[in-house]
Amino acid sequence: MSKRRLFIDNEHKRNIIRKYRKKIERFVSLDPKTGTFNFRYFEHNFYKEFEFAKNNSNPLSLMIIDIDYFKSVNDAYGFVSGDKVLRQLADLIKTEIRSTDTIIRYGGEEFAIVMPDTNFPRAHNIAENIINKVSGETFGDYKAKIKITVSIGLCSYPKEDVSTSKDIITKAEQALSLSKEKGGNNVYVFPYKIIRDENGKKHEIIELSVENKKEQKLTFKDKKSLMEFVNALANTVKAKDYYTQEHSELMSKVAVELARRLGMPDAEIETIKLGAMLHDLGKIGINESILLKPGKLTNEEYELVKQHPQIGAEIVRTVHALKDTLPLILYHHERFDGSGYLKGLKAEEIPIGARIIGIADVYQALRSDRPYRKSYSKEEALEIIKEGSGKQFDPKLVDALLELAKNKYV
Repeated sequence: MSKRRLFIDNEHKRNIIRKYRKKIERFVSLDPKTGTFNFRYFEHNFYKEFEFAKNNSNPLSLMIIDIDYFKSVNDAYGFVSGDKVLRQLADLIKTEIRSTDTIIRYGGEEFAIVMPDTNFPRAHNIAENIINKVSGETFGDYKAKIKITVSIGLCSYPKEDVSTSKDIITKAEQALSLSKEKGGNNVYVFPYKIIRDENGKKHEIIELSVENKKEQKLTFKDKKSLMEFVNALANTVKAKDYYTQEHSELMSKVAVELARRLGMPDAEIETIKLGAMLHDLGKIGINESILLKPGKLTNEEYELVKQHPQIGAEIVRTVHALKDTLPLILYHHERFDGSGYLKGLKAEEIPIGARIIGIADVYQALRSDRPYRKSYSKEEALEIIKEGSGKQFDPKLVDALLELAKNKYV
């Protein structure tokens, strides 16, 4: 074989190697769930993008998008549906950005958008369009129709105090934190919030920095408004099933007493009270003929009833002030031995608030008249609760309930 032929063959091999190396590099830079670039790609390339903008006096914007309360989507519908929502959101975002922009899977439920040659006004308009479009879409599929909202943090270069790629990332993350802190479904530009007046004119409202901002406690007026809202939600159930509303009011008192007996902090007790009042909210999605049926439910009817925790959680999922009640609503039918629903959680896997609501729910139900039976006496109800210790109920909560009953608190 001639040297010339050997040279050509070697050059051909090098071209093949270069070609497949690029393919491999692209492959390892992609997120398999969404088809977007991954964080590894972002780490390797954003510095170059920023330096190019800085050296050429070009604008550059970075947007970080986070799905509000995404954990509740996975909890209520499962990870398969959660992954589908991520893919669908990525596809939606792609329709709102240019081919020169880059979308990155930035974290579990976060995406970053790198926008070269994009100044702040244009980037902010795109962020607003994404917010509005996401709010108007339904995600998932025919089995699970899911509504979501997103929070967006935005930072654009050139900007005061932004001189490195790290600065712009930090500012965008801080803006996102502020948006999440304010309840989500909004765009924040650190340290500003952009709002529009009734004439459509933009205004900038200066906010406290995230690092120095202390958590705001609800004022008396805020708490009063929240309770009015919770009562309004609870009354929607009353319109379908008077028993359910009356039961929720009574069992919330039992749940609060149990939480106090355990020495839980006031804030957690308040969350348990709200969760107890709303635990059966999802029954507004169940037909009255099933809820009020005097006889035993069929298997099909029971499967429908088992959906009410998921329906209730979906109703309150985007209400920021009620976010801590979500696991209580979702998991109050889990059992200590793992035989309950929705997820088959057991023992300490079940949030303590859900365990409290679960036992209070059953105790109060036993003490009440139902369409298919008369109420049990206090002694009979407590005996049934004791039989469920370690199986349906947390043994320490059974002991606490028995102690409360002995002292006539319940």
